[in-house]
Amino acid sequence: MRPAILIGGLFGAAGVGLSAAAAHRGGGNLGTAAQMLLFHAPALLALGLAVRGRLLAIAAAVLAVSVVLFAGDLVLRDTVGSRLFPMAAPLGGHGHDCWLAARRRRRLHAQALKEAA
Repeated sequence: MRPAILIGGLFGAAGVGLSAAAAHRGGGNLGTAAQMLLFHAPALLALGLAVRGRLLAIAAAVLAVSVVLFAGDLVLRDTVGSRLFPMAAPLGGHGHDCWLAARRRRRLHAQALKEAA
């Protein structure tokens, strides 16, 4: 099994569990972490099902690490009362932004090549 598919499945399962915990405990951070996991699970599944390649593997790894940092920090804040480490959530968000920027750049490059042909 490709790692991105496995991680996407784990993100989905963790997101459902955190949604239930947020509904019963009332934690705002748990709900946000659950949403982040649930929103990104299909993206990782799609990356895992896409044609294999080094770029897709790097994209999946960056996305997974970014979401783990962001959601993990929020979960720890709600459950334990401390952070994963200082600036963990912003670092995860920044990694996600870099992934989105690289994706947009690739799309624009493909569009430019299509127009040039």
